Amino acid sequence: SLGRAVAGAGDGSGSGNGEGPGSGNAGGGAGGSGEGGGTPGAGAGGTPGTGVREPPARGEVPEHLAGRKAGDLAEEGRRAFDRARKGFVQNGPSEALLPDLASARELFEAALALDPENRYLEDAALDVREMEERVRAGG
Repeated sequence: SLGRAVAGAGDGSGSGNGEGPGSGNAGGGAGGSGEGGGTPGAGAGGTPGTGVREPPARGEVPEHLAGRKAGDLAEEGRRAFDRARKGFVQNGPSEALLPDLASARELFEAALALDPENRYLEDAALDVREMEERVRAGG
């Protein structure tokens, strides 16, 4: 007797990140392949995040960074953020990235306190905060 192919629905589970300012809501990834030639289930994409990017607080310069130039602080912050970003791309949102992110944020915010009109620094501080939130949320 001939075996009959059993159509199986793909499960459509999986993870994906919602794009958008603020933290995106996770969306379903691609569906699994169906058993016996069933069509894969389609996972829904992520819904856009609704978080609003608030400008970072105009902080004071922390004591251990006092007396340094905004440009130097920004450069050091950029290096710490680059390290964290590279780690994020290679290993995903791991807790190990938090120290670099915290120090990048502190450096950018200190630079921003010295140079409050600098849009680049404001964006950089927001990017760092956003990645910190994603790491804490596990992606």
